[in-house]
Amino acid sequence: MCLVSDILIRSDFGPSMNWSWKKEPTSKAELEEFEELSEFISQVLLNMGVDEWRWEGDANGCFSVAGVRGWLSKINVGSSDYVLDWCKWVPDKCNIFMWRALLDRLPTKTALSRRNIDIGNTQCIFCDESEETVDHVFTGCGFSMTVWEGILRWCSLPNFFVFSLKDVIEMHRMDGLSPLRKEIIRGVVMTCCWRIWRARNEMIFDDKRCKVVEIVADVKAISFL
Repeated sequence: MCLVSDILIRSDFGPSMNWSWKKEPTSKAELEEFEELSEFISQVLLNMGVDEWRWEGDANGCFSVAGVRGWLSKINVGSSDYVLDWCKWVPDKCNIFMWRALLDRLPTKTALSRRNIDIGNTQCIFCDESEETVDHVFTGCGFSMTVWEGILRWCSLPNFFVFSLKDVIEMHRMDGLSPLRKEIIRGVVMTCCWRIWRARNEMIFDDKRCKVVEIVADVKAISFL
């Protein structure tokens, strides 16, 4: 830990930085963060006064609950219009996973890359043909589509064409299904998505390649239980 005054040196020739690294930044993400930090510090004006906390949400710098409420109301959080109905008969972890997936909050390779986390290759671990996004993992990847074909045969449903994860979660709304059957299929779909993501993690972290028949069998077992 160090003070800004320890790093920032003011002189007649302009500001300069006095960095003392234990480990110099080397990766792309670290270098980008270093550039942002250097630019931010270069704009700092030091004085001899005592440091104090100031709340930027208020013109006077005073913190208040009302000020926080007003600040939050001005922020565009980019919420989704889609509301996920909880499925009561599947494990909570499947419901929570599906909710996060529909909000695009899964740590896919492209999502990590957007957060400046250096992961190298952003291609799909299953097919290595497209970048790994939420929609690709569950709807665009050939491996995942083969899993869906097995699940559809098990549920006695016709093949379907989807372009996003929302299309998958809406599959139970097809015509000709009773309310009970729709609820069952909705739970099976959630379970299948969760199992596909687990297979993805096993390949990345455990170097374990799952077969389609194994994933389909696991979905059947979890659904029956």
